[in-house]
Parts: sequence; C-alpha cells; structure tokens
Amino acid sequence: MAGEPLAVAVATVDGQRHSLRIIVTDEHGRVADARLPKLDPAGAGSVTVEGLPPGAYTVDVTGTQPGSPVSSDVVVWADTP
Repeated sequence: MAGEPLAVAVATVDGQRHSLRIIVTDEHGRVADARLPKLDPAGAGSVTVEGLPPGAYTVDVTGTQPGSPVSSDVVVWADTP
C-alpha cells in the first residue's frame, strides 16, 4: 500500500560479505531508490524503502562485482478507503 515501507532482505549464497547494490526502478524506468546495504558477518542484510507512490516497481539486486543478479517486481497499491 502507498505510504507503507518496502522491506528488501538480501543474503549471499556463499555467506560471504560481498558488496551488493539494490536498485528500485519505477514503471517508467526511473530510479526511485538505490542503496548499498551493509551485510552482517553471515552475508545477510536489509534495507527499507519508504515513500513509494502507487505504481509498479522492479527491485534489482546486483553485486558491485560480476555475479548473478536477482530481480523482483512489486506493485504499490493506492490507499483507498
């Protein structure tokens, strides 16, 4: 729902602390948010994206070094009574 935070959790497959990049892109191809999350010693981390208006978004997680990217599509619905 619009106004609710979007939590994005990540973890590396090998449990190492690789440098990761999270990019949230809107349906028009504009970057809505971009982060470099801090990972814990087990290679896991999270970020919270706030203030996304209603619309469709793609969340891309990539390494800052070559690797296998992961993407997910999300929809933020308008808050209707």
